[in-house]
Amino acid sequence: MTSVQSAPCGHEFTDQRHWSARLNATCAVRRGKTVLTKLDFEGPLNLKALLYPEPPYQGVLPAEAILLHPPGGLVSGDDLRIALTTEPQARLLVTTPAATMVYGTDQYAVPQRQAVHLTVTDSVLEYLPAETIVFDRAQAHLSLEVELSGKGVFIGAETLVLGRKVGAQPFTQGALSQRAVIWRNGHLLLNEHLQLTLPQDQRLLAANCGWGGATVLSTFYAVGPHDEGAALEQLAAKLNGQGLGVTSLHAMLIGRYLGSSVATAERWIFDLWAQVRPVLTKLAARPLRIKNC
Repeated sequence: MTSVQSAPCGHEFTDQRHWSARLNATCAVRRGKTVLTKLDFEGPLNLKALLYPEPPYQGVLPAEAILLHPPGGLVSGDDLRIALTTEPQARLLVTTPAATMVYGTDQYAVPQRQAVHLTVTDSVLEYLPAETIVFDRAQAHLSLEVELSGKGVFIGAETLVLGRKVGAQPFTQGALSQRAVIWRNGHLLLNEHLQLTLPQDQRLLAANCGWGGATVLSTFYAVGPHDEGAALEQLAAKLNGQGLGVTSLHAMLIGRYLGSSVATAERWIFDLWAQVRPVLTKLAARPLRIKNC
């Protein structure tokens, strides 16, 4: 089930450095249980053995997996490619054990890249990683692409942190590119691209019409089949009444937090998840297993 392949090293500290890691995993239902049926990887990326902290729903036992990148951060030349697939009726929740650090580059300013591709076919995939911290002088290129088909359901969240509070090290120079693309049955639902280049865009970070001095941005996504559109619109109205700030369109709900606290962002994500999850997955929200380890 597991294969490890070698790749050209690329381990040279020049402007041509390239250190790659790949993960391609598939989960399917076998004997009423969501299990890992494919796991191919190279480099320091892996998916920890699945955990089962929840009871079965409609005869299928949901699974929780932990995406592991042991180095814990991206340095110049890193190129991470992550592909996760859930097959019909599977129910998978993916988390990470800790924040991802995107470190500052040296004089060559070689970019760091992480691309996540999720394929959800008549199944449920929840992607709730910890925050990504972008260090000063980083050259970060981050992307998330989700392809849903049939009655696939996706719930996910991403949190960006600019700079480090520890040691008062703000993000004052470097670049950040973040893209999010979501498809459902071949139709494009969302195509967003955040591009920051510093110090040129420093005014955008400070302006009230931009980031307003905030350093933490969280985005929450929830996408269901077309027939869940009315339920999500009703839920969006309820959440907006609670001050959570969401938008619902085409059976997709998007929320954003902009502030200065990762802890507040985490609570905001959990509050949204706690109300969205029962609507789309018919399961109650719960503390993530990794938080209790």
